Amino acid sequence: MKIEINENKVDIDQSKTSAQDLQVDAAVIFVEEDSKEIQNIAKKAQVDMRKEEFNGKLDKTATLSTHNQLKAKNIIMIGLGKKEKITRESMRRAASIAAKRVMDAKYEAVSIDVENISLDFTDVIEAVAEGFLLSMYSFDKYKPEKGFSLKRLILSSRQDIGKNIEKSVILTEQVIMVRNIVNTPASDMTPRVFTGIATTYCKKYGIKIRIIKRAEAKKLGFNAFLAVARGSMEEPYFLVAEWNKGVKNRIALVGKGITFDSGGLDIKPADYMLGMHGDMEGAAVVLSSMITAVRFKLPVHVIGIMPLTENMPSGSSYKPGDIIRAYNGKTIEVINTDAEGRVILSDALAFVEKNYNPEAIIDFATLTGACVVALGSEAAGLMGNDEKLMSKIKTASEKTDERVWQLPLWDDYKELVKSDVADVRNTGKEKGAGAITGAAFLEAFVKDTPWAHLDIAGVTMMEKNKYYMSKGSTGWGVRLVYQLLKDWKK
Repeated sequence: MKIEINENKVDIDQSKTSAQDLQVDAAVIFVEEDSKEIQNIAKKAQVDMRKEEFNGKLDKTATLSTHNQLKAKNIIMIGLGKKEKITRESMRRAASIAAKRVMDAKYEAVSIDVENISLDFTDVIEAVAEGFLLSMYSFDKYKPEKGFSLKRLILSSRQDIGKNIEKSVILTEQVIMVRNIVNTPASDMTPRVFTGIATTYCKKYGIKIRIIKRAEAKKLGFNAFLAVARGSMEEPYFLVAEWNKGVKNRIALVGKGITFDSGGLDIKPADYMLGMHGDMEGAAVVLSSMITAVRFKLPVHVIGIMPLTENMPSGSSYKPGDIIRAYNGKTIEVINTDAEGRVILSDALAFVEKNYNPEAIIDFATLTGACVVALGSEAAGLMGNDEKLMSKIKTASEKTDERVWQLPLWDDYKELVKSDVADVRNTGKEKGAGAITGAAFLEAFVKDTPWAHLDIAGVTMMEKNKYYMSKGSTGWGVRLVYQLLKDWKK
């Protein structure tokens, strides 16, 4: 099996031989705190290791040269901490630490021991593979020297783990797809370019795609979407993707696709504008999640809605004070042109509900800085109109450790987005609860369908590497959607 990361292909194999008995540059072995295995390994490598040097505490490491006493040239021991505290997420993080050591040392062949760990065996394999592979990613598309060395990765286990590895490789590839799309600078990832990528992948995987351009969008009544698009010289595209039509469980995924957000006429300060090429991660997650559903043959009918445009200032930009009639006939008072994501999503939500009658609608949007203030980069904000749907999302997030935190959406908050001159206003009447009033606005465009909104503003971009979450786009949400759709019938 192969995986391509940073334009470098890595062969991934399984061996029933122990990791340290394979001819590799390094063998990675995970050890629990105060485990006897630490001294056993050191003895085999003929190394005198004192307890104070390394005792398996969480996130601690030790690299030993085997001095040709073992087939592996080096052994990298990664501490897991107390065995009763080992989780899937701690295994991902431990694998991430191992990957960083491997990359720093520029090893070309590495083996990893995935046995003898106090955790469900399947969880160990998948967590280790995901954590290790995702940690090797870096966005170096524009750098002449890639600095990548790993050519071969061997997972050592006496049991067959082929299917588990395959699952982890597919999920890693789909997360990396999001990272590559989102990390690309806005001038090179316009709505037209994104549409071209979506078209290519949809054709490859048998996903039906409808590309709605400006003229058709106007006829359909996508006035909110087109209002935001007015200020940009780049053409907007409204994508509708569909797969597995005819299957009973029909789920709609909607993703915010602002390929660059300047704030419009209510322009952002320079520091806040710098990362706004990432304001389309919701759309990227929807596209990649649909491909994931196809690759795993998940038993659901999936519709993906991706409204794509820039939000730019110009003489033709939509203005504060404008009143727009959205697709479902409701009117929107524009208070601030920088609250544009919810404006384009209003048409997307109303459109998918009316035309596809889905069992559930889930939207993904880098919607508010307020959610970042509330939850930081540790969790996405979850709101919606259906507790059963939100419970499913929370259950899936617990399995993938892409954490969500439910915020209230009481009627009092909905009062804050009522307008004196229109049906709704695109910002709340008060300064507080910005993430919640954003969701309250969106709910006005969902009539009867169970709906959940994920404000992913805090979890999608990292300023520096953090375990397997790389600097830049994290690709957050793809693994969660996979788990959610996989378990949907349950």
